Amino acid sequence: MAAEQSNYKAIDPLLTEAVFGAVPSGMSLLAETDIIDEVTIDQGMLSGTLWIDQRAAFMGNEGDGDASRAPGAPFREVGDEAPFTETYLVRNRFGRSASIPKEHRRQSQLPYDLVERRAMQLERSRLVRRERSLAGLLQTEANFVRALDCAGTGAGDFANVKTNAGGIAWDLAGATPFSDMMLATELFIEDNGGIRPDTVIVPLRMAGALARSAEFRGYFGDSTAGLAAGGHPIPIPAVRDLIAAATGVSAERVYMPFGRYRTSAEGAATLAEAYAFSATTFGLYKLSGSDGTASGSMIPVSPVAAIRVFDAELSGFVRWDALDGTAHNVAADDFYHDKLIPTADGGSTTTLGMLITDCIS
Repeated sequence: MAAEQSNYKAIDPLLTEAVFGAVPSGMSLLAETDIIDEVTIDQGMLSGTLWIDQRAAFMGNEGDGDASRAPGAPFREVGDEAPFTETYLVRNRFGRSASIPKEHRRQSQLPYDLVERRAMQLERSRLVRRERSLAGLLQTEANFVRALDCAGTGAGDFANVKTNAGGIAWDLAGATPFSDMMLATELFIEDNGGIRPDTVIVPLRMAGALARSAEFRGYFGDSTAGLAAGGHPIPIPAVRDLIAAATGVSAERVYMPFGRYRTSAEGAATLAEAYAFSATTFGLYKLSGSDGTASGSMIPVSPVAAIRVFDAELSGFVRWDALDGTAHNVAADDFYHDKLIPTADGGSTTTLGMLITDCIS
């Protein structure tokens, strides 16, 4: 009995590795990608401090006048824009289990182990939980200094920062999504002292609208060869390449999520579901290159919009037999914190991400 209880508490590395490698892809969950930098904490450091560099410290000192030094003159000291701190708190964000009667496993004629099948179901649930966490972090307007309505005309909406005509949703006639993306990139760079975005999120349904956009089709191929002629949509890979061209972001970091999750309760008569990422919101971000490395409870971080702080020791799968001998059990734990990195000390928003909302009607 003591051994069983001990096994219940210990992460099973073989099962964890098998499940992590076996869960099929195909739902395009950003949780399966390296979209956000992940910092693995030292053992036991579930809370600690992020040491965040201010970008002003790396923008030179031209405002202080002549930087030259006369022969024999002393050096002029450069001041230090001291880093500021934020607290992280790693806690359990997913902890669920599944049970299989021993008789079912023994009688099964399926070509796979039922315990591992249940573990793979848990892994998919874990990834969906991470997907929703990422969506909440990266698509919440209150997290970003700039969150512009694509078609709005208010003071804070995209129409009032455009250099071309009006604000028009990208799936409507007269829309200029390629030009809008170029302008958004210019605004991002100006907001961040010359730092460029390195990540774009364009949900797949929005990408489909862009494939039918007259402006996007005008940049693709040669209509005399039948490419994008007659109002035909362009291929999604070409849409990704054009988004990369408009924003300067590598095509490999133009993400098009389309993962969905169940919103109805387990066992409900009718299955209800929704997209994890809103299909109408376009996002520009600086998410890679944080250089974050845990040192005890301290993590120094270069300017990015967000990071994930992760505890690998506590996260994974466990398996055990019921104490009464009737069932096999498997469970999954996931300990992390998806953390927004504010632009300024004491702030709650970042300029290293920008949203354009209501991009499709």
